Amino acid sequence: MQYNLMIGGIGYYCLSDYGIGPLMVDVFSAILKEEESVLVEDLSYSAVAAFHRIREVDARRYILVGAVKRGWEPGSLRIYQINEILMPGEDEVQRFIGESVSGAIDLRSLVYLIKLYGGDLGRRFTVVEVEPQDVMYGNRLSKRVYEALPNVVKAILRLAGMESYYRKAVKTLYAFVDPEGNLCRRGLENGWKPGGY
Repeated sequence: MQYNLMIGGIGYYCLSDYGIGPLMVDVFSAILKEEESVLVEDLSYSAVAAFHRIREVDARRYILVGAVKRGWEPGSLRIYQINEILMPGEDEVQRFIGESVSGAIDLRSLVYLIKLYGGDLGRRFTVVEVEPQDVMYGNRLSKRVYEALPNVVKAILRLAGMESYYRKAVKTLYAFVDPEGNLCRRGLENGWKPGGY
């Protein structure tokens, strides 16, 4: 089956703000489970393996989401098409590929692999980067990233052309994140009561 859309989250659930990619997978898996033409998948493994998985899926469009530290305002979003980015120098690309082969989970590495080796595939990708504030062990989001969560959800839904899911998505979001910003992995299945809105 060819999917119309694949939403992929990349990150570390227990590395504070870097948990945003897997969190979005939880949210969108829950609200889009009846949408047979949409695949939501956690791509939080090496960029080389994630790149091969993406090629297997061969969706018409892709949305990737995760945290990338660029020194911007924490909680800010950067949305771009892969085919529009400029590649870094060869040494930096080799460093990202080397880290990926050794198992590092990094959205930038996956983006560079798609840009370098994906051919026309890159034109089908939109990336949603969230600027993290905290990158430390633990499942608590920083206040700035926690406050940005509805904007992240809204951006993904807009890119997917599914804005009508917004209220449901935000309600579901707060089933996975408590009011202090603690990520509650698989919150709905564990009886977590939605807070927030």
